[in-house]
Amino acid sequence: MTDGVGRREVLRSVGAAGVGGAVIGGARLAEAEPTGHAPTRTVDVGVQYELPDGPDYFATEVDGDYLYTVEPGERVVVHRHVPDRVDDLFEQQHTVFGAVDVHAPPERISGPKVQRVPTELSRNRIVRRSVSLAEPIRPPTVVARARGPTQEPMVVVEGDRVTLSSGERRRLELDPVELTVTTRHETDEVVAVEGVPEHEWGVKTEFDSTTVQAVPTVTLKNHGKLDVAKL
Repeated sequence: MTDGVGRREVLRSVGAAGVGGAVIGGARLAEAEPTGHAPTRTVDVGVQYELPDGPDYFATEVDGDYLYTVEPGERVVVHRHVPDRVDDLFEQQHTVFGAVDVHAPPERISGPKVQRVPTELSRNRIVRRSVSLAEPIRPPTVVARARGPTQEPMVVVEGDRVTLSSGERRRLELDPVELTVTTRHETDEVVAVEGVPEHEWGVKTEFDSTTVQAVPTVTLKNHGKLDVAKL
């Protein structure tokens, strides 16, 4: 159910598919051993921005690490080499929320002002592409809530409460925001580099900024209670 969501909900579906998904080969996941912990309700939270086509944005491709992988309807596999606190959360909490990091309720998921905004996420909510900003912004306020092990988890998005039943996925489109983004342009001017062969010289890149209207979106997925395994 949704309590007072005043913004447009552009996608809602119920099923096993969602923000999470197995991203490691099945053979590798098969190596994961049960931890013996009680099943943990796992909720994915992804925040990204939809930018208009046109400007040549100064973007960065990101190769982030996964903290866990969800095998839909079966179990959550916590990856090796994660911080101890991630293992502790899956051991001690009845509900965890996975964004760029892993959180326990009640906890604010969004951070302070940011100098980059994510424009592409992986299926496991890891940032895959981000765009640089000329002026920092405050991301949408997202707070994790879970009232008890038998009650449905809640995510508060910009003050609006969204309650998620087991297996439910939602994508919320928030009000447009104005961003001052950094742009880049490659000129025809070749830059000579001492000690580097001429055929390896590059062209001069110029940077500027422009203002665009962007749409923040928040994608939520409640995987339900899952057995916990560890790679």
